[in-house]
Amino acid sequence: MLHGNALETDGKAIVCMGHSGAGKSTLAYGLMQQGWRLLADDLVAVNPDGLVLPGIPRIKLWHDTTKAFGLDPADLPPIRQGMQKYLLMGEALQRADRPVPLQALYLIHQRRHDSAGPDQGRITRITSQQTAALRLRNQAFRPRFVRGLGQEGPNFMALALLQRRVPMAILPLPAGIAAMPSWLKEQDLLQAAAEAAGPEETSTAELVAP
Repeated sequence: MLHGNALETDGKAIVCMGHSGAGKSTLAYGLMQQGWRLLADDLVAVNPDGLVLPGIPRIKLWHDTTKAFGLDPADLPPIRQGMQKYLLMGEALQRADRPVPLQALYLIHQRRHDSAGPDQGRITRITSQQTAALRLRNQAFRPRFVRGLGQEGPNFMALALLQRRVPMAILPLPAGIAAMPSWLKEQDLLQAAAEAAGPEETSTAELVAP
């Protein structure tokens, strides 16, 4: 169980992970504008055969994100009273309803507006198996539940096996939603994780579970 969004195109899936507010749902909606279909939001289940299972059929967008995508927040139900975050459900979404093979794993990284380095926008593959396994562990859904059930060992082994089978990469989102549509048209996210260059240098502090 991973904390992320899963999307499908051409019978294959990607999972985009990151902390709350990293841009998972914004990316998901942007991909749907490019013809992708939503498999799962927030809670992503991957079975032992490497298939991503259909999950919660909705995404949640903040007020400024809905406006940036040309949606009217007045037409959308808020996730709860007094909060400017809204649900997209039903006909507002393109959905996938069957399990599909997982093709790539992405960790979302928000680029700063002032980042001008030549590699700031480059998708970077995580080539170290240890780094990939630890980062994937940090993206487990509700890790305290895993600890409470005494399943940390089996869960880590399952995640380690998954990252050996599926390429994992850092995905630097463009700064600002307005830049996302044209940026996404240039990406082949089914193949980018496998084709991206590495290695990635990672500090010990980045591998510590939150």
